[in-house]
Amino acid sequence: MNFFNSLKFEIARLIFYFDHTASDRKLQNSNDKTELPS
Repeated sequence: MNFFNSLKFEIARLIFYFDHTASDRKLQNSNDKTELPS
């Protein structure tokens, strides 16, 4: 039971990490687009 609880925690942490980095990348991409001369 303890193993599964830690596994769920690790998966949630990974999902949160990947979601966070993906949103950061989207923000950087949108910032790059706005900085480019149109």
